[in-house]
Amino acid sequence: TTKIQTFESNSQHLGEIDEKYKSCFRLQRYKLLKAIHNTFVLYKFCCVLFQTTKIQTFESNSQQFSIMDFKDQIKISGERVVKLKDQIATEEATKNAFIMPFLQSLGYDVFNPVEVIPEYVTDIGTKKGEKIDYAIFKDGNPIILIECKHCNQNLDLHEGQLLRYFHVSKAKFGILTNGVIYKFYSDLVEANKMDEKPFLEFNITDIKDIQIEELKKFHKSYFDADSITNTASELKYSNELKQLISQELNNPTHDFVKHLAKQVYPSIITAKVLDLFTQLTKKAAQA
Repeated sequence: TTKIQTFESNSQHLGEIDEKYKSCFRLQRYKLLKAIHNTFVLYKFCCVLFQTTKIQTFESNSQQFSIMDFKDQIKISGERVVKLKDQIATEEATKNAFIMPFLQSLGYDVFNPVEVIPEYVTDIGTKKGEKIDYAIFKDGNPIILIECKHCNQNLDLHEGQLLRYFHVSKAKFGILTNGVIYKFYSDLVEANKMDEKPFLEFNITDIKDIQIEELKKFHKSYFDADSITNTASELKYSNELKQLISQELNNPTHDFVKHLAKQVYPSIITAKVLDLFTQLTKKAAQA
């Protein structure tokens, strides 16, 4: 009896120890599985983060490459003009050698008659069959009219022609070009009437980076008429102020010189003093 009781007591004690071991094992297994789970979740999170970062980096690099690629294309167009200008004999040659490649650099398919229409008919009053060199279309409507001249032509003599075409068209923008100089017009002052002065003008053989950024807005991929119009007014007046300041510095008027002289000269501005400060202003501008 004593042996049986001792055995049962020991068995019960061993059972309690076994349960403790089981509980301890279950706890250790839970901790191990939880650690594995957390590691897996962290791994998946790192993978997603890595993929997102790669996509963002790719998009950023793609955008940067796109900007550089567009800039390079415009620079190449300028170099082409310098190289071939003296060999261009006709307006048609100007269009083929300079203007069509320029439109291609803006992303437009010059061989797609739905997108770029050559010799676009714009009837003016009683004059029927009047044609402008190119009209760029989007969603079935003209968005840009382009009037071309020979590369040696003075564009100032032909602004009226583009104005007449612009007036009878739904296009919001007009370009007057000889393949070297490009002038961009809109109707910022009065609706449906082309402005007398362009809001953007550049020489493609000497185009500045800031002008390329403005030109990029006309690229097929980025074109937004409302966005361009919103910034065109500021750009137009900024350019006019730059020209005015440049003219005043290179050939200062008496009023401009007198205004400057009053800021630094302590006495009366006589004619002799004015002449002196006129020369000083020119020298200061060249320094």
